Amino acid sequence: MSTRRSGKMVDPCPSLDTIHPDVLKQFPHLFEPLSIGNLYIRNRVFISAHTTMLAENGGPGEKLIAFLEAKAKGGAGLIISEAVNAHPSGSESKNELCSWEPFFPEGLKKLRERLDLYGTIFFVQLFHSGGGGTHAGIMEKGPNIQPSNISFLCEGLVGTSHALRLEEVEDLIEGFAKSALICKDNGAHGVEVAAAHGYLIHRFLSPLHNQRIDRFGGDFNKRLTFLREILIAIRKKVGGDFPIGVRIGCDDFIQESLSNDDIIKICKTLEQEKLVDFFDITGSHEFIDRSLIHHYAVMDDKLGHMVPEVSNIHRAVSVPVLHAGRIINPRQAEDILAAGHIDMAGMTRASIADPNFIKKTVEQREADIIYCVGCAQACMGRVNRNQHVTCFQNPFTGREHVWGELTNTTNRKKIVVVGGGPAGMSFAWVAASRGHEVNLYDDHHELGGQVLLAEQLPLCLELGTVARNLSRQVYQAGVEVYLNTSATSETVIAQNPDEVVLATGSKPYLPQNVQGINQNHVFTFERAFTQPDLLGDSVLLIDNDGHQRGASTAAWLIKIGKKVQVVTEFSHIGSNFEMSLLRVRIYQIFFKNKIPLYPHYRLIEIGRKSVFFKDNYADTDLEIKGIDSVVVLYPPIAQTELEKDLRASGKKLHLIGDCLTPRNIEYASFVGARLGRSI
Repeated sequence: MSTRRSGKMVDPCPSLDTIHPDVLKQFPHLFEPLSIGNLYIRNRVFISAHTTMLAENGGPGEKLIAFLEAKAKGGAGLIISEAVNAHPSGSESKNELCSWEPFFPEGLKKLRERLDLYGTIFFVQLFHSGGGGTHAGIMEKGPNIQPSNISFLCEGLVGTSHALRLEEVEDLIEGFAKSALICKDNGAHGVEVAAAHGYLIHRFLSPLHNQRIDRFGGDFNKRLTFLREILIAIRKKVGGDFPIGVRIGCDDFIQESLSNDDIIKICKTLEQEKLVDFFDITGSHEFIDRSLIHHYAVMDDKLGHMVPEVSNIHRAVSVPVLHAGRIINPRQAEDILAAGHIDMAGMTRASIADPNFIKKTVEQREADIIYCVGCAQACMGRVNRNQHVTCFQNPFTGREHVWGELTNTTNRKKIVVVGGGPAGMSFAWVAASRGHEVNLYDDHHELGGQVLLAEQLPLCLELGTVARNLSRQVYQAGVEVYLNTSATSETVIAQNPDEVVLATGSKPYLPQNVQGINQNHVFTFERAFTQPDLLGDSVLLIDNDGHQRGASTAAWLIKIGKKVQVVTEFSHIGSNFEMSLLRVRIYQIFFKNKIPLYPHYRLIEIGRKSVFFKDNYADTDLEIKGIDSVVVLYPPIAQTELEKDLRASGKKLHLIGDCLTPRNIEYASFVGARLGRSI
């Protein structure tokens, strides 16, 4: 069944008659078509709604269209747009999709036309943030809103939200219905209503938030009224042949809110009342940290971590059940589908890491897939900082509109790269793919740089995948790699390169103004990890870095049985995490192990058994006694020993990654790829 409106289908999503029999034998469920309402979806992979910060003027512009088009071209059967605000009271950010903005319908039509080229079905998610969201606390046109006049603790949310009056609730219902019709009239194949993650509809469903005494609150049935009436109003507007679904959590994972049994009851009720054509099941409450960690999951969470709860819902209803939650590779998706737990596998972060993962599977190139590692740094982490989505393994993601496809160089050069970490590897494979002759030198026995050390730590166990993904790309691009080779300025110059790229990384830093910093019982992280037998039983960790490295060091010290205490100059441990939810995991470890934490203290002196600090505000003294070993983490410094001689040689020289300015993997991969595209 064709889903095109107009235009030629240039690169359609693979269908059963075009897929090699060996692939179908391995993935019979993944490539089985699915019907939702009267729509035919070619495979069982969908991309769930996720914020991108790529919207323009409240609508889909070329940034967002190119981002989603890459996923359609890569083989996704269904794409669900990021949340579309259904009412002006929900947002005032032009980086979000807003159904009332003039640019929205125009952009939606263009998006549909582009996705039609690949035979991809397209749904829109309708949403109201209520008392939270990317705009939390900065509503200038109106207040944050919620069902009831109750206080709710949420870091970053300013004040208690306004409790909706009856006429305001009814206006919101009409807003959802009007928005659905706009979506239908401008190209969407269907809509889903967002009723999860602690946003407005979810709060009406939850007894934690909804304490109303009118028809929209009270018992289970009344708390369901808001969602029920939204669905009824949408159906009246769009007619009977337009799919309508609900995105809802499988569990709030907190006792005072909705349980898995509660969600099952909600889903069964909505299906029995014939209000839905599908369910898109997620999980957690975004504004309660101990619940939030269940939604996204991080590197140390098991794959498919919410599948058991979702499967309970699937068994209770007969309409299709979609689910996205740490499903990162086609074989895992096939197994979950084959077991009958779900009907469609959401592989959203997988598609951010590699938009072509389905296409590669069809072409029997699974080994070439860039697998998501669950770090959340450059996707959700950037979005939380109001930056557009990307991937620290694949900086092309989110930049499709400006970077596009790689083009061959018209001026082939010989380039020497020194350093095989993320920056060096990213540059090398991109430059070589464009036709340059690239020689890469690294003094280790394998490529990866500091990632190879990080992958051995708790909380970072999947980071090795990053090194292996990049390393594979380097070799596939034809880069000449010299391992176990410490390049000197003489050996580099002797190669007579046209240009030289230094990607020599960073090195640990210890502040020499601190008395006692150079004693034998004071360790950098690198020395502690490589010589753990030298550590005493009682270890003080001074984390003045604030990133994942410090948290993982703490988790490692706890794991190997040390009595740990942690001090930082910052307001809290993990204050510089790229993704705030990662703090939840380390604080779970801290509290379960009763680890003493001392924020706001700066290091003054290290004695033989005591360490001395002053607080950052009143200069009061703190002495921590009985310490056997001290592990000190400060931001690393650039390692640039080769720079002076190479600049003097007259060779054109580029510094990238940590040897330019130490930051993180995302930055290193980005600057490497950016230079590789331009050189």
